[in-house]
Amino acid sequence: MPMTMPMRPNENGMRARTAAAVLALAVLVTAAGRAPAATVHVPADQPTIQAGIDAAGDGGTVIVAPGMYTGTGNRDIDFGGMNVTLVSSGGAASTVIDCEGLGCAFFFHTGEDSTSTIDGFTVRNGLADWGGAVRCQGASPTIQNCVFESNEASLGGGAIHAESSSAPTVEDCVFAGNTSCSGGAIYHSGAAGAVQRCTFNGNTATERGGAAYLSFIAETTFRECVFQGNTAASGGGAVYSVNAESVFDGCTFVGNVAPTGGGAYVQANYTPPEFLRCTFADNEGGGLYSLQADPVISYCVFAFDRTEAGIVCAGSGVPEITHSFFFGNAGGDSLCGDHSDNVFEDPLFCDVFAGNVDYCSNSPCLVGANPWGEEVGSGSEGCPDCDSPVDMSTWGSVKWMYRPRE
Repeated sequence: MPMTMPMRPNENGMRARTAAAVLALAVLVTAAGRAPAATVHVPADQPTIQAGIDAAGDGGTVIVAPGMYTGTGNRDIDFGGMNVTLVSSGGAASTVIDCEGLGCAFFFHTGEDSTSTIDGFTVRNGLADWGGAVRCQGASPTIQNCVFESNEASLGGGAIHAESSSAPTVEDCVFAGNTSCSGGAIYHSGAAGAVQRCTFNGNTATERGGAAYLSFIAETTFRECVFQGNTAASGGGAVYSVNAESVFDGCTFVGNVAPTGGGAYVQANYTPPEFLRCTFADNEGGGLYSLQADPVISYCVFAFDRTEAGIVCAGSGVPEITHSFFFGNAGGDSLCGDHSDNVFEDPLFCDVFAGNVDYCSNSPCLVGANPWGEEVGSGSEGCPDCDSPVDMSTWGSVKWMYRPRE
């Protein structure tokens, strides 16, 4: 009887099955190293914010419950290149990240884009050389509905520092009581981005830019922001801009203080910064100080500076000033630079010395009440008809004569 030989396994099939098994194992290892996007709750699912971000994965969402978050894992938080939405469930009033003076809150440095979001936190007591609360290095996160208070940077950006082609978007945030050498709240160096509907109140720079310092072609747009009561020891009580290409649209500068440029200080800009429909009122050191710069200024109000003119020019720069109001500045209302079609009469604020720069209903700055048919400055109609605060028949004149002149 012929012998039946055993069948030899198909070597090609074995190789194919082995390759498939290796590929499947590689996929499992990769998946384990990079978790799929998830929704993670802190502290219910993960004990710290950092652990929540790590668990959520790229494209994930971390929802943080109200409370006080301190210690390791709740400061120096790193998104690690993942685009994660970090949001509080209760808002900034009830969700606080306290860095306790031991570091910053967030460090973005791995190419995060605008889908990396921080929404609804109070961040306080951050401390760093650059960016006391948030540092962006080649990253462009979105930061919204946050409060930054009592943060400090020894060099720049008491709350936020952005550099190296970063372009963060900051919306509907409050910056209060932050300090730094330059840029008490924000320092942008070679960065772009947008800052919208934010309030800067009581921030301090030991040198320049009580609220914001902008340099090295910082192309940042500020829209509808309020700068109030900020101080700088050297220049730019609210804003110091050097070689920056920033735009200020509908912003308010009131009650800011510096030896030069109580409201804003601009210097040697390659592309001139632009101020459109802004109000500069009751500042000290000049509403805007221009050193060898050519800012473009239109539909703005400069009134009641405590020590200087509304606009002060120095050096060879030529500001372009049109369709603006000038009144009641201690250093006079005469203009420098290239100026035309401006008005020198009281804008009639509701209560400028209380920080209210909305207009009386008979203000010439309202639409239809001025030669251009445009609303001038950042205010809107906010109270009935009124007299000039420097009219000696009004109570406003007394407040104007005795307002603080520190």
